[in-house]
Amino acid sequence: MRFDLQGDKKLIKKLEKLAAAEQKKAIRKASRAGNKILLQASKKEAKKSKDTGAFLKSLKVRSIPRSRVWVGTKVVSVGLRYSSMLELGTKNTGAKEHLTDAAKANDDKALKKATEIIKEEIEKSMKRP
Repeated sequence: MRFDLQGDKKLIKKLEKLAAAEQKKAIRKASRAGNKILLQASKKEAKKSKDTGAFLKSLKVRSIPRSRVWVGTKVVSVGLRYSSMLELGTKNTGAKEHLTDAAKANDDKALKKATEIIKEEIEKSMKRP
């Protein structure tokens, strides 16, 4: 899932006043905190399934690839070749949308946490000389 910080115009203006490195740092930290909530929810959702021990262990929060445009993190399955088959299904098996269901159910909590972290980081950077 992708979140765009659009609602809080004051927060966006304050964030834009920071240096580029400070902006990226705040966004990365906030994104990681929000995605940790989604990770916990995804693991809880995956525990409902019978044979997802390897899938559960493979879920991690990782940074997105470096880019000049995007900054942030995501919840991914690391080192498990068939994780996409579990999540999306195949022609013989149905989808077990653990990540999707958890993201839909907890996106407001994750966004709230990310916004709080961004506010804290802005305040920290403004206090620095």
